Amino acid sequence: MPNIRTTFGTTLISRLVGNETKRGLVILVLWTLVLLGLLLTPIGELETRIPGGFRHWDKIAHVGLFGITGLVGAYGGKILGPPRTRILFGLIFGLLLAVFTEGAQYLIGFRSGSFYDLLADVAGLSLALLLYALLHLR
Repeated sequence: MPNIRTTFGTTLISRLVGNETKRGLVILVLWTLVLLGLLLTPIGELETRIPGGFRHWDKIAHVGLFGITGLVGAYGGKILGPPRTRILFGLIFGLLLAVFTEGAQYLIGFRSGSFYDLLADVAGLSLALLLYALLHLR
């Protein structure tokens, strides 16, 4: 026999929040967990450099990761209504996450936070949300 409280709560949430909105929130939570795992777990630093090669691949990774974060934030913010509000949510969410992760990397011993990583985070976030705005605000 199903639990009445759980059934009532699930039904109430389903009525208040549509399936696509729930999907957006679940994707936002899962992406945040993946991002925190990627940015806050110990990794081996690449000691070998390619002679004459590009040495800032980590900045490219930060731009990509936080570009995705901005898009997922805007998609996950569908509960907030119009696209402008979702873009603002994605921006604030991404900025807070970028500051938190770089600060945490600075404080923990096995990672190193960097102002330039934070700038790359903000660049990726801004570019992705600008693209989102151009596509959704007509």
